[in-house]
Amino acid sequence: MLLVHDIRETRIYQEIQEEERQRTLAQNLKSIQKMAALKMAPEVIADILDLDVDMVRKELAKAPR
Repeated sequence: MLLVHDIRETRIYQEIQEEERQRTLAQNLKSIQKMAALKMAPEVIADILDLDVDMVRKELAKAPR
């Protein structure tokens, strides 16, 4: 009998999970930049997107001004 755990161990499942993580990250980065352009504080951005405030600050520091 095939179990959920067995499916999660497959390469295709793991590749799909990684693709989804990459899409989510890209969307979060785009949202961070849009919110920063509206002069929102990093703490507010982190709260809205449910992200770590240090991660938001790090991404804002990388962004060209």
